[in-house]
Amino acid sequence: MITAKVRPYNNTSPTGSTMQNWTGTYKQTTASPGQEAEVYTENGYLVVDIIQSGDTDPRRWKMEHIDVRYYEHMDATFIRPFAGEPSCVVVPGKSAADRLNSLIGYREPPIQPDNNRKGWTRLLLLFTAVIITIIALYLLLVPYIAEKIATRVSPATEESFGESIYEGLALDGHVDSARSTLVNRFFAEMDVPSVYRVRIAVVNEPVVNAFALPGGRIVVYTGLLDKLDSYPELAALLGHEFSHVQLQHSTKSVFRRIAS
Repeated sequence: MITAKVRPYNNTSPTGSTMQNWTGTYKQTTASPGQEAEVYTENGYLVVDIIQSGDTDPRRWKMEHIDVRYYEHMDATFIRPFAGEPSCVVVPGKSAADRLNSLIGYREPPIQPDNNRKGWTRLLLLFTAVIITIIALYLLLVPYIAEKIATRVSPATEESFGESIYEGLALDGHVDSARSTLVNRFFAEMDVPSVYRVRIAVVNEPVVNAFALPGGRIVVYTGLLDKLDSYPELAALLGHEFSHVQLQHSTKSVFRRIAS
């Protein structure tokens, strides 16, 4: 139980000014032992003067910052220098709370900046920045690395890649051998210089598509081939797909997938 003498509200300081004066218990924390203290207002400050203490300098808390709370179940007023501060002065009854709140004007007291929370916020921002940097570097570097590796791969290795992919597609059972032979002859007549051994397979399916694989494999579906009306159109189609082989587009795509 908290016991203390409560002095009258209106006392006169040596200068003749009116000040508010109480006696309560000062605590370093709510659970720590208390020390009797005189509490009074003076020139915009709440002064806490501990009785029987070697500390000759009283604590001075700015009135505009103090946190004043009355707890009915304890019938006591807790006064802190600011909200969240563990140290406090406990004054019995509600009178101190009423008077101080009337002096400062009741408001939600300012909360002291939480340095711990700031530290976690900075850490979170730093972590987010690191993750964004890693993702950005990944998106920038993977295509660059894939291109550099692709330029160093030999045509024989590219052909091996292409054959593995072609076999995995299991298209041989659908290949139109006769039309494949004719298209390969036509491409040979185009006399396109290249280090790659170009092999064209015409697949008997109604898909309107064609694609190139690493190392010289080109697949043309009959669904697209049947839509061509002239040899120049066929030459344009084969030239376009061959450019993917020559520029290693498919090879670079393979290395990008491996890197990711």
